[in-house]
Amino acid sequence: MGIAKPTPEDGSRKGMREDRVDARHDWWNEVQVAWFTSHGYLPSDPVPMKVSNISSGGMALCSRSMLHIGQMGIVLLGQGRNDALIRGIEVRHCSYFSKIKNHISGCIWAPIPTYLETKVLISDQDGISLDINITKEPSLGDFKDLLGTHE
Repeated sequence: MGIAKPTPEDGSRKGMREDRVDARHDWWNEVQVAWFTSHGYLPSDPVPMKVSNISSGGMALCSRSMLHIGQMGIVLLGQGRNDALIRGIEVRHCSYFSKIKNHISGCIWAPIPTYLETKVLISDQDGISLDINITKEPSLGDFKDLLGTHE
């Protein structure tokens, strides 16, 4: 998947070369993302983030802080029991847009490590939330995936 080069001066996409094959769709929704830390094989507690657009190849996340290229995470998409979907993501680029005072990070869909079990929890008070548990000891292959040595 090709990645467009953002224009940080004004945040517009006007005049940019677009290599992407997948069509983008505006999708301004809040999602929960659990990020893997550089020193651990379990992701952080899920944090709310905004998605600005989504495609069959990935999505763009909007955040106050910079996300790092290669950073891996697990995202809970959807609003309720019937449309909840859990996917793995990897950050491919991140740019600051002064006009909206936020970073926009392009992420591609990535596999969720096989040693993790992911579930959607539903509560009347909290709505839906992402639950992540370890199901087996991670293998060396799992760590290679998290460290970005996969192809």
